[in-house]
Amino acid sequence: MPITKLSDPGDFEKINRAWSLLLRKSEIDSVFLTHEWFYAWWNCFSADYHLEMLLFTDQKGTLKGIAPFKIKGDQISFIANHEVTDYCDFIAEKENKETFFREILSYIKKNHSRLKKIDLINIPSKSDTLSILSSLAREYGFSVSKELSEVVPILILPDSIDSYLFELKRKNRHELRRKIKRIEKLPGLSLRRIKDSEEIKKYIKSFIRLHELSHEEKNIFWQKRNMCSFFENIVRLFSLNEWSELLLLYQNEQLIAGLLTFDYHNTIYLYNTAYSPDYAWYSPGIYLFYDVIISAIRDKKKKVDFLRGQENYKFFFQAKESTIHNLVLIPGE
Repeated sequence: MPITKLSDPGDFEKINRAWSLLLRKSEIDSVFLTHEWFYAWWNCFSADYHLEMLLFTDQKGTLKGIAPFKIKGDQISFIANHEVTDYCDFIAEKENKETFFREILSYIKKNHSRLKKIDLINIPSKSDTLSILSSLAREYGFSVSKELSEVVPILILPDSIDSYLFELKRKNRHELRRKIKRIEKLPGLSLRRIKDSEEIKKYIKSFIRLHELSHEEKNIFWQKRNMCSFFENIVRLFSLNEWSELLLLYQNEQLIAGLLTFDYHNTIYLYNTAYSPDYAWYSPGIYLFYDVIISAIRDKKKKVDFLRGQENYKFFFQAKESTIHNLVLIPGE
């Protein structure tokens, strides 16, 4: 596999179509591995990094693998950060992965003699990267450590709403109905679903503001450099493909809760939620999650991904644990 190094961010857009075609054939096809995601991330968070995207092609020039790397000092890592990126991986066809990883390791050994660490975060447990790269890295003189990053609850959807409600624990089903009835008694309650690119560009600012006010830690999150710009960029880019939806819950004209979701290839990702503390007793987050789950079943989606974190409400909806892992490679002397 010939290697091309892409180090000029200006060339990023040129590989959009080839990237998307390869991702559809890859072992892990996630919204967090799309060209749009990396493009938005790089434009907002790359100030301290150098780009080193490694592109692997066959003899016909067809893209067969992508190593989405950034470099800072003597460390190589995925183009990602823990704050916003839930899943990371290489992008390659499953059958080509061993050859692909050998090329990566050979390239790094040859071109990065002063490297101290390769730090790869948030790799899904079902990815062959964890086993194949770990084994090959030891052959190339790297020490390897793998650790659990976080639990990721995922709800596999049944064929019907009745089936889903039947599968819920009896206690949870009763509690869910009670919470739904409680909030629906609020006068002037309305739910807006926003997908249009111009509308979502406008309303994402209201969502961010609500999130900021919900807790001091959330306020700190939004003060990080370019965080607001990233959210505004990613929902705009995703909306052009109809991948993003913003649910906003109002009482009369007051915004009381919001949920940002991504809809990508039969999976709904519950990316971020916010609600006014004044309405906590009404459980507006539960109301929005339930609405998304029911809509996803109606639309014949395969799963709802609650993303990172073991919050109790995720398991309340009958989600099951999956995991993501960090992989660290240290070159030998």
